[in-house]
Amino acid sequence: MKSENLRKVLAVLTIVTGFIFLGYRLPLALPLTDCLYNVIDINGPGIDYQLNYTLEDIGLNPYLNFLTLWFNSDNVRHFDFVGAIGPLSWDYHKIGPFGGNNIWKVRFDTINPVDFVDLGESLSGFSIVVNSFDGSVPGSQPYDAGDGHSESGQTSLFSPPPNSVPEPSTLILLGTGLVGLGGFRLVRNRRK
Repeated sequence: MKSENLRKVLAVLTIVTGFIFLGYRLPLALPLTDCLYNVIDINGPGIDYQLNYTLEDIGLNPYLNFLTLWFNSDNVRHFDFVGAIGPLSWDYHKIGPFGGNNIWKVRFDTINPVDFVDLGESLSGFSIVVNSFDGSVPGSQPYDAGDGHSESGQTSLFSPPPNSVPEPSTLILLGTGLVGLGGFRLVRNRRK
């Protein structure tokens, strides 16, 4: 009887220890930030593109006050910087190119605590306009974000959800059904 209780206690301690160990280890392996983007073709295919970014603080950072986006680091696509704009009081700085391989970056930052991205929040309005040398469409870029300590990642393509505007045929079917129900009720009330 005592050995069975001892096994139960050991099993519970093993499970609790596992949760404590995983609880302290797992958050460090999960991403602490996320950076979503979409691409808008400004003036014809393969010329200029506007990239719009949303920065999310999904991890353990109490706040985020900088975002750095890298371009041409894959040495495949070739884009030139045209311009940028940041949200609220966020400034931008174009840095580079570095070496002969045309790698450059744009760093957005702010010193205004009111405009920091707090834990669990997101901020949109980061935009960069690029010119494509070879007609390719900008893809995912490496980024760094943080509050003095940097979290690196790869931007993710954001696709807005499709509009939920009903088609005209759906509205016609709905209207016809309502008229039919009204007519049925009218005929039924006249028979009584």
